[in-house]
Amino acid sequence: GSAQQLTVRAIYSDGTDRDVTRETVYLSNNSIAAKASPDGIITSGKPGEAFIMARFETKTEGVRFWFFLRTFNTRPLR
Repeated sequence: GSAQQLTVRAIYSDGTDRDVTRETVYLSNNSIAAKASPDGIITSGKPGEAFIMARFETKTEGVRFWFFLRTFNTRPLR
């Protein structure tokens, strides 16, 4: 399947902003539709819906993904 890299940024109360992608834990509720690697790469599987959660320290956020089957017409055009 295709893959997409997630990026997670932490913004602290003092205004510090840093990339915490590699320190974040990723979970998929549907590994048939989407797998989440420890590095935050989401890879599509079969068509369906998946909710990906990203957890860093005490914060958790989630994103819903939909995966569709792409079909192409292979008949010649006339």
